[in-house]
Amino acid sequence: MENDNKKNKFLIALDGSDYSSEAVKYIKNFEQCKNMDIILFNVYSPLPEYYFDANIVPEYDEVVSWELDHINFIRKYMGDVHDLFVKSGFERDGIKIKINKRKVGFARDILIEAKNDYSFIVIGRKGIGELNEIFLGSIAAKVFEKLFFTPIFIVGKNPNTDKILVAVDGSENSMRAVDFICKVFNNSDIKIGLIHIIRGGSTKENGVKKIFSKRNFIENTKDAIIPFIEKAKNNLINYGINANNIDVDIITNVTSRAAAIFEYAKKNNYGTIVAGRRGLSVVTDFFAGRVVNKIVQLANDRSVWIIP
Repeated sequence: MENDNKKNKFLIALDGSDYSSEAVKYIKNFEQCKNMDIILFNVYSPLPEYYFDANIVPEYDEVVSWELDHINFIRKYMGDVHDLFVKSGFERDGIKIKINKRKVGFARDILIEAKNDYSFIVIGRKGIGELNEIFLGSIAAKVFEKLFFTPIFIVGKNPNTDKILVAVDGSENSMRAVDFICKVFNNSDIKIGLIHIIRGGSTKENGVKKIFSKRNFIENTKDAIIPFIEKAKNNLINYGINANNIDVDIITNVTSRAAAIFEYAKKNNYGTIVAGRRGLSVVTDFFAGRVVNKIVQLANDRSVWIIP
């Protein structure tokens, strides 16, 4: 990331599940992360979750045996992840393992740890024991909902790392997303797409055709966003990203911005989608903002980076 005397660090939340393993395979392929420190972070429960649900305390010997087996499993798993990062070119001394017994809850314990000045947080979409939900596993969902102070990478199943799509909307928040990419991928050959979506419904509904010109609306909106996109592109170039590796596109006449972004990423093989946590609207949405929330729901086979 930034070239200063402070070495940046990131946290990757691991639980031994397939999704946390996907997060490891994904992040180890980014050369730009190899000069950063990594905290391999695990929160474990001293009891199986169903005991907490039932409010039942098992026998002491059972508790000790289960906790010991679980700790041994996660220690081996974390050690294997450590070795995988080293083999991938990460500095051995820069990789730390942190295993904590659950204090207030899996998600809340991750959020507490996230306050320790990390450049970003990496988490798989689902983990051990999670239901096959349409959205996220409950832990990832809770972290995503509350993590407003640090970028979060939500990693889906088998995302590639070759191409990154950045959604821009002309807001200060989306420019911060671009700036984050500049700092992470400075002097890089990574391929980056900048995309802007212009919604446009039917002009035949509710008398809209009589009042507004759809063509004028689209052209005026394009004229307004193009200087912003040019600024974003120039920022990337100024940070050493090859201009030939930057694609720009403006999609018009769609009903859902999130769906259009996801379909564009899928069609053009972008494994990562980057967006600001909130855009032009000043309304506080239930999660991170309607568009970002929907992108995360849709992109279960991609990685989504949310930049605050």
